Amino acid sequence: MWACGLLCGLYLVILRGEGDGKALHAFHDESARRVGEVFSTRTRHSGVTPRLPADLLARAWVGKQLAVLHWWLEQDPAPMPAEEAGRMLLDLAVHGRLWASGYGSPS
Repeated sequence: MWACGLLCGLYLVILRGEGDGKALHAFHDESARRVGEVFSTRTRHSGVTPRLPADLLARAWVGKQLAVLHWWLEQDPAPMPAEEAGRMLLDLAVHGRLWASGYGSPS
């Protein structure tokens, strides 16, 4: 692992599910719960009806974020600066997987 310090090491222990995996499950569950609240609040304020349940959307979004974070932290050396990885995740969240795969027009 590249020299990212104690915090990166802690994230890796959690993201790998080391030990009994309880830390990973707790981190994922709490993250999904909080994100679900944000998604629900935003849709209420926007007056839109989600096509999928907010808790499912939240779990999918959190899972994607954690998977990319795990991948990024495991690389030696880091494949890109953290800011670039964050921008790519934002693009993926905003535009979707098909857009990121090259389908459709860029927006």
